[in-house]
Amino acid sequence: SESLTPATIDCDRSWCKRSWCWVDSSDCNVLNRQSLIFAGSYNRFFSYATCWDMDAFTQDNRLGSLNGRTLRVGFTSNSGGWQGAYSSAKKSFEGPASLWSGPIVELAIEAARVGHFWIQLTEPPEFLRNFSRRFFGSSAFDFCLYSASLGFVDMC
Repeated sequence: SESLTPATIDCDRSWCKRSWCWVDSSDCNVLNRQSLIFAGSYNRFFSYATCWDMDAFTQDNRLGSLNGRTLRVGFTSNSGGWQGAYSSAKKSFEGPASLWSGPIVELAIEAARVGHFWIQLTEPPEFLRNFSRRFFGSSAFDFCLYSASLGFVDMC
């Protein structure tokens, strides 16, 4: 059976132990990147998310790359304790943005202002929930984090 367990964090090159494949970027709707090795001449793209794994290889200037783009954000509603994002409707991933407050919401809004990008409230795809439970717990934040690691949302 196929293992969905990522390499341990203490491996300084954990990306080399993770599953990935070459993809057609025009036909791939999950996170994929152009290969730096084959840039220009072959125009090859790779994806870890296609194999249900996390990309630990790509090191980009994230803020600069967002200029003018839309960042898909999954806010999870807290019931107390950790100070993060709060929805007056008490439902995770649901908008409008005017229902949300808290330090994580303020951080996302300030990052969008500084980075010149837009925020779109996005619910992770439901079909990922069971895969998420294999890596993490069953909370909405765990679900969102796993979805972000595969490129379905950009921030939780």
